[in-house]
Amino acid sequence: MPTPTLDEFKQWSRENARLALAVCETQAAAETIKLFEVEYIKPIFDSFNFIYEGNSVERLDTRRGEKLAGKPIPSPDDFNFCLLHGDDEPEEIKAKLRAYYAACDDAHRAHGYKDLPKGHSPSLRAEHLHRQAEWALMDSAGPLFGLTEHPQMPDDRKHYLELLIGTCIKALDEMQQECGLETQHKEVEPSPLNPSRIRCANCCLELERKAA
Repeated sequence: MPTPTLDEFKQWSRENARLALAVCETQAAAETIKLFEVEYIKPIFDSFNFIYEGNSVERLDTRRGEKLAGKPIPSPDDFNFCLLHGDDEPEEIKAKLRAYYAACDDAHRAHGYKDLPKGHSPSLRAEHLHRQAEWALMDSAGPLFGLTEHPQMPDDRKHYLELLIGTCIKALDEMQQECGLETQHKEVEPSPLNPSRIRCANCCLELERKAA
């Protein structure tokens, strides 16, 4: 794997600083949306009293010592909740799931997600946007390091992204200081994470709160 020179890496970091910032912004947005969603979806989930049941649960229980059947499912984020979603599950389970997801769709719309397609989650959509930003950042760095695909192991991927983001954010800080001297941040745009704030359109520095 070729190793870029320090100057090459610094230049790449400056050119991709906005992209790294987008990774951070989409992560913050996904985490915020997830917290908001949990507040109104968890009570709906609890009202359905889901338990581990059905053909997939039975098959899994026969292969291991710990038994799931009959135990309550603590949250929709529980990994084993997917066991209830198989095509060969009893119709009563399928009907219960349809009713649950219909209730979730209604709750999403009631909380402002008017354009969300049926069966979609605002938090999963936000997490997908975050992953797309990560992919774009890694794609941009691939030629620099001679990589044709992203790191496959989770820890390698995490450390790789931390390296890229950390270097880009450091470069962005330098660019913001330069922009302050050269332009005094005169060109502004709305902040993507907080509409009540503005930022420099050239270097993305957060500025004063908008006038009411």
